[in-house]
Amino acid sequence: VLKWQASHCAQAYTCVLPLEAILLIPAVCRLIADTSNEELQKDCGILVALLGYELLSNQTLHLVVEVVQTCLNDPFWRVRTFIVSLLLFVTYSNLFMVWADAKLMQDIKDIFFNVIADERVEVRMAAQGALSGLIHCGLIDITDEMLTRTKGDLRKIARKLRARREQRRAILEARHTKSNKNAEKPNGYGSRSAIG
Repeated sequence: VLKWQASHCAQAYTCVLPLEAILLIPAVCRLIADTSNEELQKDCGILVALLGYELLSNQTLHLVVEVVQTCLNDPFWRVRTFIVSLLLFVTYSNLFMVWADAKLMQDIKDIFFNVIADERVEVRMAAQGALSGLIHCGLIDITDEMLTRTKGDLRKIARKLRARREQRRAILEARHTKSNKNAEKPNGYGSRSAIG
C-alpha cells in the first residue's frame, strides 16, 4: 500500500490526491516511529515527504489539519515530531491556499503554538524550527500576545519538569534510605536474639 501511495503521490500534479490517503497519515507516522524495520521506515519516510509536497485542495488541507490535531495526542514523541514536519511541508507547499483561508491559517498557528509547549524537548525543537520558518515566510507575525503566550507555556513546562525532577529525587532518596536501613539490619542468622 505504501509503495502504491508513494507512486500515486509522485504523479500528483496530474491527478487529485484521494482524501483516504490523508487518513493513512497517523498509521504511516507510527510506522516511521518504529525503528525495528529500516526498509519500512524508509518507505514511510518517502511517502510522508511526498505527501508533504503535494498541492492540495482547500477541503484536503482542512482534513490534514484535523488528522494532525489527532496525531498530536499520540503518546509517542517521534510521531508528534514527524507530524510537525509534515504540517510544515504541507503549509509551505500550499502557502497561497493557507493565506486565502483565515480559519485554516489560525488552526495551523494554534497547532504550532500548542506543540511548542510539548513536554518532550525533541517535539519542542521541531516546533521551534517550524515556527521560525513560518515567521520567516510571513505566515505568522511576532506580536506581544504571541510572546506572552509562548513565555507562559514555557514557564508551565519548566514548572512541570521541576516538579517531576523533585518527585524522582524524593523517590531515589527514599530507595537509598531504605537500602541503607536494610544493609544495617542483621539478617538474624547466628545472632543470640534469633536463637533465643
